[in-house]
Parts: sequence; C-alpha cells; structure tokens
Amino acid sequence: MEASVSPAMRKHYSRIALACFVFLAAAVAAQYAAALVLGLLAPGLLLQGWFITALSFVCMYLVGFPLFLLLLPKAPASLPEKAGLGGSGELMICLLMCMGVLYPCNLLGQGITGLLGRFLGGTGDNPLEQMLSRLDLWSVTLFAVILAPIMEELIFRKLLLDRMRTIDRPTAILFSALAFGLFHGNLSQFFYAFGVGLVFGSIYVRTGRLRYTIILHILVNAIGSLAPMLILGDGDSVSLEELLTNGREAMPDLVENLPSLLGMSLFSLVIFCCTVAGIFLLVKRFPRLRRRTPEDRLPEPWTAFRTVFLTGGFAVFLLASALQMVLSLLVT
Repeated sequence: MEASVSPAMRKHYSRIALACFVFLAAAVAAQYAAALVLGLLAPGLLLQGWFITALSFVCMYLVGFPLFLLLLPKAPASLPEKAGLGGSGELMICLLMCMGVLYPCNLLGQGITGLLGRFLGGTGDNPLEQMLSRLDLWSVTLFAVILAPIMEELIFRKLLLDRMRTIDRPTAILFSALAFGLFHGNLSQFFYAFGVGLVFGSIYVRTGRLRYTIILHILVNAIGSLAPMLILGDGDSVSLEELLTNGREAMPDLVENLPSLLGMSLFSLVIFCCTVAGIFLLVKRFPRLRRRTPEDRLPEPWTAFRTVFLTGGFAVFLLASALQMVLSLLVT
C-alpha cells in the first residue's frame, strides 16, 4: 500500500524545482543582457576568455543564486547526521568511482551531441572545450578547479539535499544529480555531470559532510581540465594525426612536441586504467551507497518519484533546460 502524499509535500518539491528554474533563467538572461550591452560599449572584452567566464560566474552567483535562495523552502530541522567517509583510502575509491562514470558518460554525451548538432545544423562542438581553450592556466585553476566545485557542491548537494529529507534517499539523489546535469546547459556535459552527481549525492547523504564532495569535485575538475594543460604546456603542440600526415615536413614539430605527446599518451593510459577500476568499484559499491534506509519517509519508489518529479515546478524547470540544450546545439 502506497504512502499518502499531502498537497503540502508536493508543493514543497514543486517549489524546489521552481527555484532551480528561476536560478537558471535569471542567470542566462543576465548573461545575454550583459553580452548585449558589452557588445555595444566594449566588444573587445567579449573576446577575452577570462572575462566571459568571470561574467558567467557573476551572473550565476550574484544574480541567479540570490533569487534561488529567496525561493527555496526552508530546510527541515532534522539535518543529515555527520559521519566519516573512512579515511583517504576511501576517498580515493570514491574518486575512482567518479572516473568510472565520468569518462564513459563523457563519450556518450559527445557522441550524441555530435550527431544531433550535425542533424540540426550546428557544429556539435563541446562548449566546455571551447571555453577552456580560451583560458590560461590560472583562470582554469580559479574558475574551474576552485570556485565552480565549491559553489556547485553548496547548491546541488547541501542546499538541495538538505531540503529533501522528507523523501527517500534514492529519489533525492536522483533529483540533485539531474538538476546538476541540467544546469550545465548542454548535452556534452549533461551525461557525465548527471553520473558524477549521483556519486556525489550518495556520498553527501551518507556522510552529511560537504567537504568530501568538494574535495572530490576539485580533483575531478583538476584531472579533466588542469592536468592536460600542464602536460601540453602552452597549448601550441600539434596533434599526432597532423604530424603523421605531413610526413618529413613535420619531423621538427614531432621532435619539439614529443614530450607532450608522450606525456598525454601516458596520462591517457592512466585515465583508462582508473576508469576501468572505477567501473568495477561502481558495480560493487554504488548499490550500497544509494540503498534505501528504514528512516526514509516515502520508501515506495513510485510514490516518491511522482511527489518530486510530477509537479508543475519540475515540468517548467525541465522544459526550460531542454530548450537551453537545443539552443546550445544550434549555436555551437
């Protein structure tokens, strides 16, 4: 027999989703408005990668974020009990699990984006790769490795999951991960952000400590964005395909770029091994991380699902996010 769901509970979760929509809509609208004004007054700034990234952060966290906080319902008095993760060894296992979901989902997202982009007339390029290619090492460190993990974990784990204590754990984790993926605004990033969000959410509801997911998020972003930049140096290296195609003419470039090519090859091999290990650990451990517990208020899956996802607020949030992803396919 299914547990009854009060209108107040459905309204609570609809309001959470609506707050996510307002956050996203306000941030995107502010970015477009700022770009329009700057295009008229200072168009040169729009060519600076660091400035565009900083502008995006300002619109997200100084415009959208305050509205998000204003609309969010209050967190219940009962917050997650604090528990240890089990030491640095357990943290590294969790990092491998993140990599086990990150890279396969990244390939899936890039493949789908490429196919849909070409079908819709876009280029199918990855917006994240475009952004990182315009940033220097210090900008990537500040924005992608430090600020983004801290703010995203605060929003999608702490603020969201603390307000979902009246629902069962798997449904709360699913909503948090889905919102995290949708906020990235494109299919290239959606799949791996959703997958990693499931792992982060499971760790947070298990431990109640945000620092674990912040550390993992920083490590994941550093491995994905900072490490390749450090290996490749200034980013002027030629691809192996170009070197092999140009034959003898490319020999000087081959010698010059050999350390970077060997470094990236070794890095790719390590990533591959870690991904395989992470997949094995996911199969073994993830069901235990996300399992239902006796204290879950709505343990029936369908009751919990419709309470959170079949609401007006979530419908608006999902449609707006889908529209943003379609637009990203057309303009990239």
